[in-house]
Amino acid sequence: MAFRRFESQKDLELPTFIDIIFLLLIFFLLTYSPVQPKKGESALELTLPFAEGQFKVNPSERVETLVIEILPAPESDSLNAYIVHVLLPFREYGYIQLRKKGITLGEARRFAREYNRYAYVPYGYDRLPQQKFRNLDAVKLIDTQLERFARERLRVPKPTNNIEIRADRSVKFRLINHILTKCSELGDLIPVIIFRTMFVAGEEYAS
Repeated sequence: MAFRRFESQKDLELPTFIDIIFLLLIFFLLTYSPVQPKKGESALELTLPFAEGQFKVNPSERVETLVIEILPAPESDSLNAYIVHVLLPFREYGYIQLRKKGITLGEARRFAREYNRYAYVPYGYDRLPQQKFRNLDAVKLIDTQLERFARERLRVPKPTNNIEIRADRSVKFRLINHILTKCSELGDLIPVIIFRTMFVAGEEYAS
C-alpha cells in the first residue's frame, strides 16, 4: 500500500515578524546618540545596580589582633611625649559586635578614643624610678588591656596567638621592654610579638 505525502506550505507569521521589527527599533532608539561620545565614555548611560556593604581593606591597614600603638603626642602638647592607643580587631571589647569583615587602623583608633583605651606618656618617662614608671596611666593601660585580651580572647596557648606593637622610631626602649616583659609574664599565651617601627611627623596619625 502506497502512502501519500501531504505537504502544506507555511506562510510568514506576521505577528512574530512585527515583534522583531519593534525590538530592533527600540534597540536602535536606545543606542543612537547624535553626539559622539568622548574617548573612553559610553554613548548609553545606564543606571546599573551596585553592591553595598563591600569592605575592602588594605592588608597593612587591617587590625588582626591587639595592637599597641605608640605615637608622638601632638606638637601643641608640651607635657607629653607620646600617646598610647590599644587597638582591637573589633569595636566592642567583648563578643557583642564582632566585625568579621575586618576593621581598619583608623576605625580602631577612633573606637580606642571612644572607649578610653588611650593614655599619654610624659616627657622623661625613661628616667623615672621603676615604681613611678609602672604607675603611669599608659603603662597601667597596657598591662590591663594585655591581661584582659589574653584572658578573654587567647585563653589557650597556641602558636597563632600574637599581639602587635606599632611604635614611632623615637620611642625609648624602656617602654618597649616593659611590653615584652609583660607578655613574658603571661607565659605561653602570647608566644609571638609582631613589631613595626614607624615614623610619624606632627599630627598626621590623627584620623
